[in-house]
Amino acid sequence: MFFKRTFILPFLKNNLPGKHGPVKPLIPNFDIVASCLNAAFYLSHDIRRDTSVFLLFKEKDIGNLCLKFIGRDLRRFQPDEHSILGLIRNSIIKFKNLAKILEKDQKVQLYPGLFAFRSSLSEILSKLNKSDYQILYPSKKGIDVRNVNFSQKIAYIINGESLMDETIQEIVCTKGVAIHFGGILPRADIQIILLHNELDRLELKRLSSSL
Repeated sequence: MFFKRTFILPFLKNNLPGKHGPVKPLIPNFDIVASCLNAAFYLSHDIRRDTSVFLLFKEKDIGNLCLKFIGRDLRRFQPDEHSILGLIRNSIIKFKNLAKILEKDQKVQLYPGLFAFRSSLSEILSKLNKSDYQILYPSKKGIDVRNVNFSQKIAYIINGESLMDETIQEIVCTKGVAIHFGGILPRADIQIILLHNELDRLELKRLSSSL
């Protein structure tokens, strides 16, 4: 069994650097955004085709905005921070230019494998839950990642406590599985790498046992 992997990265504001300084309105921790996308997709000589990423944040003019990256279709995606942030910045600008003529829930493809649409974190989680995704989230009180009984389709949410309203908490707490990676919760990109490593190990183990 090969896993279908989805990572959800919720951020509140935009703090991406532009050619002449920060782009306003501003996403915090833009270096973390780039590191997380790099960790989610990049192998040594290829891109993970089985992985998708939802990058969510709030824009002053258009509200909740989601950029969805689909690994199997990505083309304009380079591993360096400058290129990743440039891609995100250009995507924000393109979507904001199109937003006035788009329907409220309309999804638009900005680049191969990169879509933009209006959506909140709770809406994304609800849709994934209805599509039988196993919702995972980090917690020191969770199950050791090496002992988790993974479903074929998993969605891992990087904690965004400032975005955890009652609806999100209900979905995460009642439908989600808390996991941990050791005594100390590592930073977001390391969490992604460790989860990938465990899923890779399980895939290899099952493949070997089937030979």
